[in-house]
Amino acid sequence: MPEVVTCPKCERQLRVPDELIGQRVKCPTCGTNFTATVASSPSGPPPLPSDPSPGEREDLGRSPQSFAPQARQEMGDDYDTERRTQEKRQRALSSLKVPGIFLIILGVLAAFMDMYLVVNAIAVANIRVEDVVAQNPDLKGKEQMVATIMKIMGGTVGVAIALALLFASVMMIIGGICMLVGRARWLAILGSVLALVNISCCCVLAMPFGIWSLVLLLNEDVKNAFQ
Repeated sequence: MPEVVTCPKCERQLRVPDELIGQRVKCPTCGTNFTATVASSPSGPPPLPSDPSPGEREDLGRSPQSFAPQARQEMGDDYDTERRTQEKRQRALSSLKVPGIFLIILGVLAAFMDMYLVVNAIAVANIRVEDVVAQNPDLKGKEQMVATIMKIMGGTVGVAIALALLFASVMMIIGGICMLVGRARWLAILGSVLALVNISCCCVLAMPFGIWSLVLLLNEDVKNAFQ
C-alpha cells in the first residue's frame, strides 16, 4: 500500500510505493532529493493526496545519481553550442583581418597626403595669377583657366576639398580598426565605402580593398559576428 511522505522543502505530500520507503526519492514539484520516511502523526493520518501521474511516479523512483547523466548531457550540449558559436564568430572576424589591415595602412598614407593638400591649398591662396603666368610663359593668355584652377586648389574651396578627403581617409582608418575588433559594423561599412570614392593618391590601391571589405561585411555570418 502506498505511503504518504512530505517533501522537506515545498512540504508537498506524496504517495510513495512501499518499496521506496527508506530510499532517496525526488520531489516532482521542486526537484528536491530526500529520503522517503513516513512521518507519524498523533492526530491521525493526513488527507491523502491524489495519486501521482505516471511521470511523477517515474521521477520518484529514480535515484539522484540517475539524474546526473542527463544533467551532464544537457551541460555538455550547452557547452558545445557555445563553443561552436565562438568558433564561428572567430572565423568570421578572421576573414576581415587582411582587408582591415590594408584599409588602415592605406588610410594612414592617404591622410598624410590629404594633410599636405590642406597645407598646399592654404599656400596657393596666397599666390597671384600674374606670378604663375610670369614663371610659366606658356600660360600667357590662359589667365582665366589658371585662376579657375588656383581657385579650386587653393582658398576656401581647395581647403574644403582637402578636408573632405582627409575625413574620408580617417574614416578608412576607423573602419579598418572596427573590422579587426568586430565592433561598430556600420563604421566598418562607411570606411569601406569611402575607400571606393577617396580620390587621393591611394585611390587605386584602396578601391579593391574597399570592395573586398564590403563583400565580407554584407555576409550574414560576418554580420552576426559583430557586437
